Amino acid sequence: MNLRQNYYDSETIRTSLTLANAVKMNERELPEVARRCGVRGATDSDLLLALCDKFALRLAVLTRGTRGALLRSHTLSVEVSAPRTEVVDFVGSSEAFTAALLMGLLE
Repeated sequence: MNLRQNYYDSETIRTSLTLANAVKMNERELPEVARRCGVRGATDSDLLLALCDKFALRLAVLTRGTRGALLRSHTLSVEVSAPRTEVVDFVGSSEAFTAALLMGLLE
């Protein structure tokens, strides 16, 4: 998911998730996606699992900045901590995370 300014709507989000096998979003995007898709949960993990259920996703991933990431599927719930680092620039961080995730899944 890549929600920027007002360049998205509920239909686009739902259609994208219907066509997807997996989704990765950040902690600002998750509540917006959940609201627009009509899913509820008490925790981030619950919301990710609800999205997996509703859209038959194999994997839902939440990036949480300095708090690491949460990976969720019907058979998996993994929290990964973020390594301590000095941030120089956030540009490309999401793309780098996604590339590393995909490499890990392909191995």
